[in-house]
Amino acid sequence: MDIIGAFFTILTILFVVLPTIGIVLLIRYVIKKSKADQPKHVLEKEQHDMLAKARSKKHKLSQWQKQSIEEISNDLNFNYVKGFTRRFNGYIKSLNGESLLYFRRLDRGQFKTTSKIIAIASNFEIFYSQTQEEISVYVNEAFFGKISPGKIFNSKQELIGTHNRMTSGKPYYEVILNNQRIAYVLKNTERRTLLKNPFHDARPSNPLEVDVFEQNPVSINEMMQLCKAPDDYEYHWLRCIVIYEIIYYGIDFLQ
Repeated sequence: MDIIGAFFTILTILFVVLPTIGIVLLIRYVIKKSKADQPKHVLEKEQHDMLAKARSKKHKLSQWQKQSIEEISNDLNFNYVKGFTRRFNGYIKSLNGESLLYFRRLDRGQFKTTSKIIAIASNFEIFYSQTQEEISVYVNEAFFGKISPGKIFNSKQELIGTHNRMTSGKPYYEVILNNQRIAYVLKNTERRTLLKNPFHDARPSNPLEVDVFEQNPVSINEMMQLCKAPDDYEYHWLRCIVIYEIIYYGIDFLQ
């Protein structure tokens, strides 16, 4: 009997206790990886991996020209993954369908959210690191400045401009740099054509009565209208702003 009891104890450990411990450890690991706050070495490796994967798509891109900033659209070819960490990757196209940029975005956190975005064109790279308070912008791996609600700062933390995205009340907002209105930027919208129906019951009494998904009409638009010919510095800022607008507002992970 002692042998049989020991045998069943071993079986219980092998098939119940150890798998349970493994599942708990896995859940703890996934939650830890999904937290907004991560160690510096983890973030550096993550950024390096994102950049390497983005650079591998560079050969598929059309040449970025000076006028591309007025031809860029919110037409995206993309894929996404939702979970503890959320990923949004793809190509940004011009109005005539050329692939101008490749991007990768990674979001973490449920209540305190952070975003990392890499955008690569034929001749430049932009990296965005976003917290709930501000967006740090790096161009070709050099710190370029910050964007906070309504304000634009240069690399020396000096206020150089404003935007009214959150307060315009219109489908577009204006960008002001050095006290001059430089451009209007269209507010991007959700790019997915199918969204979960907010009125969907997870377990309806009759599945035929409720649609799990609903159609989301998506239109393709030009994203920027210049008010004046920008100088080189203004041009770089407009490029950073419109690319961020397209990527960040192109998907709402809460839907």
